Amino acid sequence: MDPQLLSRLKHCSTLPSPPGIAVQILEIAENPRATLTELEDIIHLDPALTSKILRVANSPIYRQRRTLTSLRQALMALGLRATMMLALGFSLIHDLTGESEEGIDHTRFWRRSFLAATAGQMLGLHLKRSDAEEIFLAALLQDIGMLALERIQPGFYLEAGAHQLKHLDLVRYETEHCHTDHSQVGAWLLGNWNFPERIRHAIETSHAETPTANDRDLDDFTRCIALSGPLADYWLEDDEPATRFDTLRSRTRALLNIDEATLPDMLDSMRTNIRDTEHVFETTLVDGHEADLLLSHAHDLSTVLQAHTEQETHRLQRVTKSLKSQTAELEELGRRDPLTGLYNRNFLDEFLSEEFVRAKKYGRSLSVAFADVDHFKRINDEHGHQVGDQILCTIATLLRNVLRESDVVVRYGGEEFVIILPDTPPSAAAEIAERIIKTFRQTSHPVGHSHTVATTISIGLATQWPQGGFDSVEQLVNAADQAVYLAKTQGRDRVVVYALE
Repeated sequence: MDPQLLSRLKHCSTLPSPPGIAVQILEIAENPRATLTELEDIIHLDPALTSKILRVANSPIYRQRRTLTSLRQALMALGLRATMMLALGFSLIHDLTGESEEGIDHTRFWRRSFLAATAGQMLGLHLKRSDAEEIFLAALLQDIGMLALERIQPGFYLEAGAHQLKHLDLVRYETEHCHTDHSQVGAWLLGNWNFPERIRHAIETSHAETPTANDRDLDDFTRCIALSGPLADYWLEDDEPATRFDTLRSRTRALLNIDEATLPDMLDSMRTNIRDTEHVFETTLVDGHEADLLLSHAHDLSTVLQAHTEQETHRLQRVTKSLKSQTAELEELGRRDPLTGLYNRNFLDEFLSEEFVRAKKYGRSLSVAFADVDHFKRINDEHGHQVGDQILCTIATLLRNVLRESDVVVRYGGEEFVIILPDTPPSAAAEIAERIIKTFRQTSHPVGHSHTVATTISIGLATQWPQGGFDSVEQLVNAADQAVYLAKTQGRDRVVVYALE
């Protein structure tokens, strides 16, 4: 960044700042031992934020089988990390939409931000990533640097005039006058707010032709953000439909290798998700009639492009023929963690609720274990996230091998796992947990050619007895969560059983 511009940013006393709730959420995000209860307590302070989280959790994107009526249920369905990212975005937007810089076309600015966030989340789901909500947040904030630029140079965007109508023209205008653009400024601003490095990097490279990162996972993350902007511009800018489609298909192919055959269906999906975003933020992002015309043009143009070569035509026929078989697979994939193959949080809420009802109805025991790999952040820091991911996959296999066929293990988030033990009283559950502890102690994970890493695990157990104990499945899960926290505080590498008073 230009040194003079950087100095002006550092000495500007009127830069946008995050609200108190956002600051608290950022603090939780940095705490590897943060719990759903801590996040719930913060979100509860803001009824409007609570309402938005519930709306999102009940939206078609998450395909809930039943309506979630409480914040706790929403947090259980979305998971800790996803809820943090959504809540952080919602709280920031609530405050920042009140900004009123004279030069910025605020209506257009926020429409693009919301459309980009919708596109980013859709891309994350399309790629079956587990961090779609983090992509949503980064895409939502990718243009925030404009607010800072206008603060240090009032009227800067008034002089931009018609350049604001096309995003690439706006970026060229900023570079010409400031020797940088708002992506660099936005990354700097979020750095001051202690945002995660991966989000800052994605925003900083959002205007790059081919953004790159240190590893493949982060590389795809940054490319999702870079593509979210052009996807937003497809609905927002006023070029001819053919020009818009041609521009977009070149970017989708270059960034994520998405071809013109897949692109129209992706735009259909985004149109559906736009309606959900409009509902959550209580605004209108696109004109319905114009959007339908754009989609119609996209399908027609795609068909013409595919017809240019016989190879493309045959490929389309194969895709169409396989759609029915893929439909059944997609439902199962939506319940699985893409890294480890274990069940994910979306599956947990439904399955555990059913098991809880069955246990009470038939007078059976139901045990739940929260398992948290000890000092896992140290592995990522010392050996990199790629090695960390390999070890998580090994741990998933280890857990499946130790558990019984009737048991279910879920990747809850990061290095946290939830194990459901049907028809299992506390004594038997404790034996299984101790077996897991022992197996972890005896297992070393290869790192490189000549090194290994040992891991231990902390486990918290809670049981619903035939004669009762907990009034709800949420209480049962919370008890197991409290127990693993005690295991951590008592030295890790141990089992703690929650004792009912």
